[in-house]
Parts: sequence; structure tokens; C-alpha cells
Amino acid sequence: MKRDYSDITGEQGYLNLLDYILKHGEQAKEQLSRSLFKPPQVILNKDIDNIFDFGFDDIQLIDYQSHPAIKAPIAV
Repeated sequence: MKRDYSDITGEQGYLNLLDYILKHGEQAKEQLSRSLFKPPQVILNKDIDNIFDFGFDDIQLIDYQSHPAIKAPIAV
């Protein structure tokens, strides 16, 4: 099956990329300049033996760190 990449390589794709760069270029630079944090420890409830039975309360993230949010304009 041949894939169609015209949506990202055609004229409209380039316009979308240009639109993104003009609107979100500073936010992208900020995201890329941030240092990485150590990954958090993930603890799962050992009483659950079926992956489909996990809920939010069955998963813990220990020592999770994040950078402050990056604000950006969005279209509504």
C-alpha cells in the first residue's frame, strides 16, 4: 500500500508548518531548552492481575517532577 504524504509535504503542509513556527516557535525553543528530570518511580498495585482492571488509584508515581506550563495561543 502506497502512503500519501502530500498532507505534510505539499503546499498546505508547508503552510501548516510555517503557521506553527510563527505561532509557537518561542514555545518550541523553550521546550527544547529545558533540562531533563530523573524519571519517576512507578508503583503498581500488586493485587491486580489483569491489566484491564487497573484504575487511577492502582498506579503511583513517586518523585515525579515537571517544568512549569508553557502558555501558547490556540485556535477555537
